[in-house]
Amino acid sequence: MQLVLNCRIYFMMPLAITMTIDIKVASCDDVSVKNGVINFGDVDFFKGTILAARRWVASATSPEGALSSVLQFVCDTLSRGLPEYELWILVGNSAWQPDTRIIRYKRLWKILMEQGFELSTLRPLPEVLVERDGELRFFGVFRLQNASTSVVKMMLSEYRTYMLAIPGGLKIQDFLKIDWLGNVEDDGHFLSAVGNGGGLAIKVVGGFDDQERGLVAIGKPYLIGSLLN
Repeated sequence: MQLVLNCRIYFMMPLAITMTIDIKVASCDDVSVKNGVINFGDVDFFKGTILAARRWVASATSPEGALSSVLQFVCDTLSRGLPEYELWILVGNSAWQPDTRIIRYKRLWKILMEQGFELSTLRPLPEVLVERDGELRFFGVFRLQNASTSVVKMMLSEYRTYMLAIPGGLKIQDFLKIDWLGNVEDDGHFLSAVGNGGGLAIKVVGGFDDQERGLVAIGKPYLIGSLLN
């Protein structure tokens, strides 16, 4: 079953100006079959794993504006539908890094701060290092407290990112140990593990030069069903 509907969200601006943004919402019960929500093609999910999806998309004058509106809307939706869940942002290098002393020193968070991302209020956990064929990749995670501008820009950057919603009793570090690349088409095992663990994997959707941006949540059908607005 596929569900499509529109939601409208209002933002109070200075001088009593109200900005209205329409958010288009669509759902499907099984992402492994052809649907109008997200195209997985031949993604390799764990055998017997059925995952559903829910997508929120908005248009604005900038990709940052569209994603900021959707992120706030989704965070509010998750707090109502899954109040016992925690929200985390996973970040990883998009490419393998040379194994140099400076890369090992800066790792991921120092490089992000040098690039202008504000991390001082996010309190990220220590990065996880992956080594292969003399090259390095770093993966990190921080608890999502609010839909800040820095978080939105990070989710739109060239870095690989996911937002995870997981039950409060689970350890987020365990999900960093699962091999993931940051592309849903390549992350069937990661998405399966998150879904089978009772979590939701949430990914940015929208083209590079498209002002329409949004998020898609992937998880067990009963969890996706709890996000009905």
